Amino acid sequence: MIARGFTLVELMVAMAIGALVTTSLVRVTQSLGASWRVQDETSRLHEHARLARQSLHEPVRSAGHHPAPWVAPFDAFGPGATDDFNTHGDRLEVQRRSPTNCYGSVNPVNGPNGEPAHYLEINRYFVREGGLVRQCRYGPDASSLTTQINNLGLVEHVENFQVLYAEDTDADGVANRWVRAGQWQEESRILGVRFAFLLASPGPLTHEAPASFDLLGVTVEPPTDGRLRMVANGAIAVAGRL
Repeated sequence: MIARGFTLVELMVAMAIGALVTTSLVRVTQSLGASWRVQDETSRLHEHARLARQSLHEPVRSAGHHPAPWVAPFDAFGPGATDDFNTHGDRLEVQRRSPTNCYGSVNPVNGPNGEPAHYLEINRYFVREGGLVRQCRYGPDASSLTTQINNLGLVEHVENFQVLYAEDTDADGVANRWVRAGQWQEESRILGVRFAFLLASPGPLTHEAPASFDLLGVTVEPPTDGRLRMVANGAIAVAGRL
């Protein structure tokens, strides 16, 4: 029996089929890889959104705290709260009287009752260089504050930050309008805040056309860079005013 080999035509056909199969496998692999990267970055963005909300929760909730509120009125939101602070949105400023400093360490100075003295703590939050940052000052009063934390990065990949304030204009204990920083009638009637973050993946992941995003009534149009983006919203009440 004479062994028969492949003809040139058969070899060319087999090579062509092999090339098509290989190309299809490469495309499927690339597609699966791109899909996995999108899912992975989406999960990361959700985690960053959770961290951003968590970073603001305690400072806002405890804003305005004073061990003796009957002595003198004490603002929860300071004059550093600014609408359109920079091209990345607003700046939130909250303040309270606290026996612990910006690092959470107990104040070594004791008050009249022998307990750690409650000093003024002022925190500012805003977006800088692609992330949410914190500034914190601490001291006996507004004229003698020490900056203990300056532009500490809290959450990466945050592009924009918008804040609205819930104001109770008729003093019935229920907020009836949302205002921008400094536009309230009386600071003492601000019962909480609502905020929104625009987060972006660190690198390009998509070829889709860029979209605009609505952050609490502010339209943000990011550049055409292929980054995956999402908006995270939240709201926090001021505990001492409810």
